[in-house]
Amino acid sequence: MAGRWAPQARSGVHFLDSRTATALVRGSGVGRDDLVLDLGAGYGAVTAALASIGARVLAVERDPRSLARLRRRFAGNPRVTVIDADLLDVPVPRRDFAVVANIPFSTTTALVHRLLDPPRSRLSSAALVVAEGAAMGLVATARGSG
Repeated sequence: MAGRWAPQARSGVHFLDSRTATALVRGSGVGRDDLVLDLGAGYGAVTAALASIGARVLAVERDPRSLARLRRRFAGNPRVTVIDADLLDVPVPRRDFAVVANIPFSTTTALVHRLLDPPRSRLSSAALVVAEGAAMGLVATARGSG
């Protein structure tokens, strides 16, 4: 995946190109009218790919520059709601929802726990871009629990 994202060392923020974002959305299994959270939406590559298939998208971003860009990009798009919030604090829907996101690597553990731990979570699926080490840890944990 070299050249498709550029991490910022401290925050773990990285951006996907539109082709990679489209592949992520295609592989996620979400479809038209599904409620989907794009957590850490950045400039909106994943948000745009989700909206293009007809999903209803809640694009969550806290960086002021990215937030302004998202609002301009999706102004007037009834399928996209841009939310100014930290992805670890935004309330999750009380109905079935999916998450398709290119999350900041520094949030991986806290976000996965937040999405999976609540006993009444309505999370139906998640397709996340995570750092290789985090992915290996999640796989090891899943294998150990089964």
